[in-house]
Amino acid sequence: MIEHQPNWDEHILIVFSVLAGLAFTESFSQLSLKGFGITESILTFLVFYVVMDNWYWLHKDLVIIDVTSSIEVVLYLLSVVSYSCVPYMFGTKSNAVVGVGAAEWMMINLAIICFIDATRKTASLIKLHNLSLEGYEENEKKLIGRFVFFVITGFCYTIFLIIATAYSVKCTSPAEFKATLVVLIWIAIRIIDLIVMPKISYWVTNVFLERK
Repeated sequence: MIEHQPNWDEHILIVFSVLAGLAFTESFSQLSLKGFGITESILTFLVFYVVMDNWYWLHKDLVIIDVTSSIEVVLYLLSVVSYSCVPYMFGTKSNAVVGVGAAEWMMINLAIICFIDATRKTASLIKLHNLSLEGYEENEKKLIGRFVFFVITGFCYTIFLIIATAYSVKCTSPAEFKATLVVLIWIAIRIIDLIVMPKISYWVTNVFLERK
């Protein structure tokens, strides 16, 4: 009998679709309960941006990366949970930690995204590194530089966001200011990624391949 391997790419996207729908529904629910306050409106905008941005990039990754190992499946599932802002939703709804507000929970969620993303891309790079040079497809070669860049920046962003969260907890600034700052931080991070990454990914790819 022929043993069929499960199509993990499709399963991962289905899970993400369900979680994204729940994230949108819960965001609107919390927004209406809080009377469409400024802080909640700003963070709801960020939830939508994070979900849709990662939806786009996850599709691009899965077109190239063939998810086969159990560790890859676990990391991708953890990724879609963080992409869907589940930690943020849980934290703000349950008040799990005293003194940690909505803006801080969003920064914690963003830090989790960066950490899991960097870890997942590290696993993908190890998998690609085990291929011979002849085994690389052209789109995989282009992916290498981008992944190396995101691994380095992902761990750096994680540390920065953890420090920013700790500072924000102690800060007495208005919640609206904190929420706006979180949005600006994340947009700045994404701009850095989109502007700087293409400029160095080609060079990084060549260095990676030359070491094989």
